[in-house]
Amino acid sequence: MEITGIFDKLGHPHFLIEVFGVSKKSKVKIDAMFDTGFTGFLNLPLALCLQTGLVLYSTTSYKLADGRQSSTILCLGIVIISNKNEVTGAISIDFNTNEALMGMEFLRKIKGRLQIDTSSQKVKLFMS
Repeated sequence: MEITGIFDKLGHPHFLIEVFGVSKKSKVKIDAMFDTGFTGFLNLPLALCLQTGLVLYSTTSYKLADGRQSSTILCLGIVIISNKNEVTGAISIDFNTNEALMGMEFLRKIKGRLQIDTSSQKVKLFMS
């Protein structure tokens, strides 16, 4: 199965996903940027986490690209891809952004592959 994404104005790949926590009734469609530098599953802004009804799971700290340490809350949530495939993972909450990020743990969980063709401006996410 494959999902076709789009590039934003800066050339970053984006995919449309749905996220929910306790109930599918609270699922929200989200435009998420795929970030190969982000090792986590999914990172969401706080406002989206409240809408999706995510379940508090834990806390963690991580090292930012500039070397600083940052702490965050982790929630359990489910991502729906292409209206059918569901993937559960630990979603980090970001209090300082409005952008959702999909990371490398997401790619590992779906046993996926990211294909980027900058000459044709096409980006695809393949799932096993």
